[in-house]
Formats: sequence, C-alpha cells, structure tokens
Amino acid sequence: MLAYYLATGDDRAHDLDDVPVLPGRRACGAWRELARAHAADRQIAIPLVHAPPHHHSYVIGRGERFTADDLRFARRLQGLLRGLARQVAATREVPADRATEVGLTPRETAALVAVAEGLTADAVARRLAISPRTVHKHLERAYAKLGVRDRVSAVLRAGRLGLLPDDTGSALLP
Repeated sequence: MLAYYLATGDDRAHDLDDVPVLPGRRACGAWRELARAHAADRQIAIPLVHAPPHHHSYVIGRGERFTADDLRFARRLQGLLRGLARQVAATREVPADRATEVGLTPRETAALVAVAEGLTADAVARRLAISPRTVHKHLERAYAKLGVRDRVSAVLRAGRLGLLPDDTGSALLP
C-alpha cells in the first residue's frame, strides 16, 4: 500500500484488493500467507498524513472482503481521524503541565498554537475540524486565562510562559 501511495500521490482510503500491483514490484506472498493465517489478509488503509517522507495510516484487516459501503465509511472517517491527528500534533509539543497550570484545555492550546503559526480562525477551524465560531470561543477563553485581550498579546504571553513549541511564533518573541 505504501508503494502505491508514494507512486501515485493519492491520499484517499483504499481497499488493498483494489490497489494494482505496481510495475517492477512483486506481491509479497509470504506477507499474504501470514496475514491470511491471522484472518487479516483483506485490508483497508486510511492515510492520515501523506507528505513524503512521512506517511501515517491506520490499516484495518480482516478475513472477508470489504464492501463498497465499508470503503465509503472509511473515507468519511478519514476526515475525522485527520482532524484528531492535527489536534494531537498541535498540542504534542506543548508541555501538558504548563498548559494545565494556566488552565488551558487541549483545544484552547491547539487553537492558540495554530494562531501563533499565523493561521486565521477559518484556517484553524479547518485544521481542527471545528467551526470558526468554536475557534473564536476557544481563543476567547484562552485570552481570559492568559489575562490578555488580543491574539498578539496571547501569543507573546504564551511564548513567555513556555506554552508554544520552540519554533512557533518565534518571530513575535523578543
């Protein structure tokens, strides 16, 4: 599957049975036998990140073929999983204890990190798979907890408190 994704640039969920074997590559018979022995030779891959050299996917395996409905569901689920992955990535580099000390929730922290990267509320909403109104609410609460009234002040305060990843908003920090 990875070879297919790398060769085509396609980043949609796919059923392994529907992916062609690429020229110059042989199907891995030993792998198929091992997967079959564990009733996992039918697989759907759901890519979360496909930006070479990084590729992160969920792979679901079972012994029976996946239906067209299963694949449609996997593709709908893919958007939700990508949104969750982006939120995890946005908060991963922020020390949880520091955010907790200030009283920031993971969503408020993720929104604040994204704003520090220069994203608009609409862009933050797309990244976190939430509405722009929800982004504004998260930021409003974060501002109150940080004791500020605007984005620039929030980013500066968050940076000074160590709430932002090292490279986020660094152009704004003294």
